[in-house]
Amino acid sequence: MERRSPRRGCAGAAAAAAAPGGERDPACTVAAHRPRRACDRRQAGRGRTERGHFRRRRSAAFGAPSRAGARQPARTPEVRLWSRRSAAPGSQCARRDDGPPAAAGVHSVSARCHGGCGMNAMKVAIVDDEPLARARLARLLDAQPGVEVVGQHADGGSALAALSKEAVDVVFLDIRMPELGGFALLERLAPGRRPMVVFVTAYPVHALDAFEVQAIDYLLKPLSERRLVQALSRARELHALRTAHAADPSVGRYPKRIAVPERGRMRLIQVTEIIHASARGNYVEIALEDTSYLIRDTMTGFAARLDPAIFVRIHRSRLVRIDMVEHVEPYGPAQYWLRLRNGQGMSSGRSYRDPVRAALGLLR
Repeated sequence: MERRSPRRGCAGAAAAAAAPGGERDPACTVAAHRPRRACDRRQAGRGRTERGHFRRRRSAAFGAPSRAGARQPARTPEVRLWSRRSAAPGSQCARRDDGPPAAAGVHSVSARCHGGCGMNAMKVAIVDDEPLARARLARLLDAQPGVEVVGQHADGGSALAALSKEAVDVVFLDIRMPELGGFALLERLAPGRRPMVVFVTAYPVHALDAFEVQAIDYLLKPLSERRLVQALSRARELHALRTAHAADPSVGRYPKRIAVPERGRMRLIQVTEIIHASARGNYVEIALEDTSYLIRDTMTGFAARLDPAIFVRIHRSRLVRIDMVEHVEPYGPAQYWLRLRNGQGMSSGRSYRDPVRAALGLLR
């Protein structure tokens, strides 16, 4: 078997060269291996020395004790505070770097607002018992323009106390929390103190219950930034409408769009897309050109949300868009049969004769 030649500097090399006839002395086989191991140990020791040097430098940088036992002074982490130059003096546009998640029950009022803080910025609160989910949602909201996170709450009790004192525009609310859940929290809030609600949960089974309390959106964990932007877009529209209505009550009395549930989330439909609506027990069925939706409401409550210049209630369980009526025929005492442009027909109630006459311009 061919023997490997000893490395440079090993004592076995000289012994092999001194062997007569160029043949290696069998005794050199052992001698050639021992210096090679010594060379390997020296080479490996040099690597360990270098690695130990870097480990000691890194340990000293972070305040860990070195091998000699001497503790180096710890380097204080730098916390950078900055504010946008465009922010007005005294505005709450200063931003802090994200720190650790708030402890349970802590009401954090940090001035988080990115891009366009001001009087019209939406004040947002987060209620979630999971620290990581709460911190991630805060970071995503912090990156959105015109949004100011004014509170983070780890349980329903602290959120109820804070929301009862300080009004917010939108609350991102978890459903399953210890002691006081999301739905129980909304029930205990006074009607005048209830903000717009966006549920953020890992359970899709509560979607219908969320729409019954008039949530504007229902987001499933893990939360995506795309869905968050959609929810904020709906919240901004409603916030702008409420702001305009507060300045002038005649503005925005009747909404231009209505939120309806669709496969676990809310869809905003134009009011002018509605052809007619019918009562279905505790629900109202809204008929569009090619589909229909069910919302939990009474016919009286739903009709109050619609502009009487566009819709007319023709029966205690039916209303119709006025411009969809194509033909009108007498249908019994004080009743009419209405033929719509899409071919559908429906009758009016006796007690609604006068509203039908006035809306359709019928002569007495």
